[in-house]
Amino acid sequence: MNVHGASITILGAGLTGSLLAVMLAKRGMRVLVIERQADPRVEDTYAGRSINLAMAARGLNGLRHAGLEDAVAELLYPMRGRLLHPLDGPTQFQPYGSRTHEINYSVSRAELNRVLLDAAEKAGAEIRF
Repeated sequence: MNVHGASITILGAGLTGSLLAVMLAKRGMRVLVIERQADPRVEDTYAGRSINLAMAARGLNGLRHAGLEDAVAELLYPMRGRLLHPLDGPTQFQPYGSRTHEINYSVSRAELNRVLLDAAEKAGAEIRF
């Protein structure tokens, strides 16, 4: 299937829409992203979302496929597991994986979205807020 030059419109410039825009624009498609919110690179649209995103291997794989792994590396904070607090005993550490390299990462939604939006525009996508 020849997608080079095909046009596509994506509704929503959040994390998923922005990443999709990067990947499709890099394949040679004409991409238009329409977002009803203000540009988060100009206005702080994440004021009510203070909890970071937990990113696992699937999310990192998507970024890797888009060629953005290095661009977001400095935003990632490793989380090796969770700490359980039983009512009747001491805390217990529970790793996220069975191997030491199986970890999740904490990342700011706002900062990740800014990187993805910049990458989408750099790849040739048009974004309308």
